[in-house]
Amino acid sequence: MSPKITYIGGYIGYLYKEQAPYIDNLLPIYGNRSITSYLENEEMIKTIKYLSILLLLVSLAIHSSTFGTKEIFTMDSVWFMQVAVIAVFGVMMYVVRKLIPERKREPGQKYVDWFRENMESQMMDKNKFVINAIPGTLFFLGIIAIIYFAINFVSCMFSMEFGGPQIENGKYFLMNHGKIIRPLTESEFHKMKSFELRLFSWGWVIFSYIPTLFFTFVYPATLKKREQDASLNR
Repeated sequence: MSPKITYIGGYIGYLYKEQAPYIDNLLPIYGNRSITSYLENEEMIKTIKYLSILLLLVSLAIHSSTFGTKEIFTMDSVWFMQVAVIAVFGVMMYVVRKLIPERKREPGQKYVDWFRENMESQMMDKNKFVINAIPGTLFFLGIIAIIYFAINFVSCMFSMEFGGPQIENGKYFLMNHGKIIRPLTESEFHKMKSFELRLFSWGWVIFSYIPTLFFTFVYPATLKKREQDASLNR
């Protein structure tokens, strides 16, 4: 893990840990419960799991549509997916944060050093458990999806000539950071828009597939292991 990533992660972790007691005061309250308490509710976890699955299926449908001859979806019509997928992934990270036990921070120990040690120990202790909790076929499909993500990213970027299709004064252009690369015909414009949607939609697939695996397999396995450990310690 590079020092820069460790430092940034440590700083984010510091903000999270220091501000955690105040989160419930900042978020809206429903009845007598805050959003954070709802996220720890089993029924809410099930809801997030099914939402992750739904987002995965929709993302796959959108991505598949970009290979057709007709433009079925546009970025504007499905941009809500970007927000929804990030939200579900964020909820997953919150739940993961709650599940993972932390090492006690020693007096005088720098927060960044403590964060790095926590990350290293958690990765060593949990990676094997997480991998074993996920069915082999689905884990293998996840690896393929990540490899395809890289291939799809490079392919789309080259196809769009490292720019993006835009309309300026009723005319079609391929642009990069406000600079015109070249004018486009209407058919080229729609083709470029398909490449653009193809690029984003597979990212949605990845970021909905991971929460789907987590809430379907890893989270229940973690709770079961906790129950087993608790029964052994009685």
